[in-house]
Amino acid sequence: MSMAEKNPNFNWLKKEKVFLDRWVATININGIEVDIIFEGATAPENRFLLSRRRCNWKYSLDLGCDAGENGVYCVRKEARCVAGDFYAIMVEVDIRLARRHGVEISARFL
Repeated sequence: MSMAEKNPNFNWLKKEKVFLDRWVATININGIEVDIIFEGATAPENRFLLSRRRCNWKYSLDLGCDAGENGVYCVRKEARCVAGDFYAIMVEVDIRLARRHGVEISARFL
């Protein structure tokens, strides 16, 4: 019995890995504008958080962290951040982005 027969999600996961491998290969952490990405028009949930006057920035949980822009933004606002992704290479990118910005994120492979 093949892996695809044992697990119906196998082909989807394989395609997802190919997509992510290609995407990660194009990420240039020196070109990531953390503030613009976090506060931008494509992040209405973040803009909602920023509009709250009582946002205390103590803790941040960034699941599916991708390149880590959200976590880095929050840590720069003095929050403690735990970030996680199911794709180990994205966790590595997250850590590198945090180092580039002089902050520390607790990033984990899920």
